[in-house]
Amino acid sequence: MTREHVWPRWMQSFARHPSGRYRFGIAGELATLKDFVAPTFTQTLKRVCAGCNNGCMAQLEADVQALALRMDGGGTVILDRDEEDVLSRRLLKTALVTALLQDHLATRVDGAHYGIAGKGTLSSNTTVWLGRYEGTEMDAGSWLHRFDCTDRQAPHVTGQG
Repeated sequence: MTREHVWPRWMQSFARHPSGRYRFGIAGELATLKDFVAPTFTQTLKRVCAGCNNGCMAQLEADVQALALRMDGGGTVILDRDEEDVLSRRLLKTALVTALLQDHLATRVDGAHYGIAGKGTLSSNTTVWLGRYEGTEMDAGSWLHRFDCTDRQAPHVTGQG
């Protein structure tokens, strides 16, 4: 297993603070909604296989980095369908990694990694949201909404983790 950063170091140029305040929650479970402070760019999770971390996840980061540079320029940015898919997969990955750090039940859904890897579409029961806070309450926000766990079982891809 290798270490996966929750927020990649390249994203540091977009951040205002080295530590961030985050809000974490799983839809429908208001009792689990909580805020926490964490060192944004050093926070890692050691639960990702080397094949995925250096393969599909590294490619996802490269694709999102190109989008982030474009989106940080201010003004309206219109994403095409492929760009929406890349951004959605990255947001889902961030939400699931954050949930894993909290050891939350939402991370124990068969096949969730399959959509993140780009080998299929995101499950129709998953919604992701990204927002940029203008005030000082939070530095970043994302929301993972998993409806009833009806994901179909995705086959394990040899050599991909």
